[in-house]
Amino acid sequence: MEKLIITAALTGAEVTREHQPHLPITPEEIAEEAYKCWQAGASIVHVHARNADGSPTQAYEMYKEIKELVEAKCDVIFQPSTGGAVWHSPEERLQPVELAPEMATLSMGTCNFGPDVFMNSEEYIEKFAKKNAGTWRKARAGNLRTWHDPKRNVTSKERSCSSSNSL
Repeated sequence: MEKLIITAALTGAEVTREHQPHLPITPEEIAEEAYKCWQAGASIVHVHARNADGSPTQAYEMYKEIKELVEAKCDVIFQPSTGGAVWHSPEERLQPVELAPEMATLSMGTCNFGPDVFMNSEEYIEKFAKKNAGTWRKARAGNLRTWHDPKRNVTSKERSCSSSNSL
């Protein structure tokens, strides 16, 4: 049997219950969905946190609560989003990384998101990569240039980053 790694994306970046009535919003709901995904074979859960009203948040405290609840339920890799929502600043987007997760996302360029844009300047990419040199990460290429040279800002020590895009 071939080995397979399954990542479950539990909430989406800006999805609401209007879009998906069963969307987990509270830390308890997200942890329960993580547990169900783990039981079904997922190795990784990719999480976007929510405020009580369902709006996206990058707040350290919210991710901390979710991470602790998930870890209490199952042995799955907790992968917090560093994308957040298009209006979050780079500093806000990096807050979940303070939890020292096993894995976090690393957007390798600016990308279109519906009518909006996720800005990921070279300065931001470099700052994120250096801050997380010891974190196994998923690299996400956002435009054609990043496919050609996705590691242009990453030092040799950091080039061991994992990628769902096989970069």
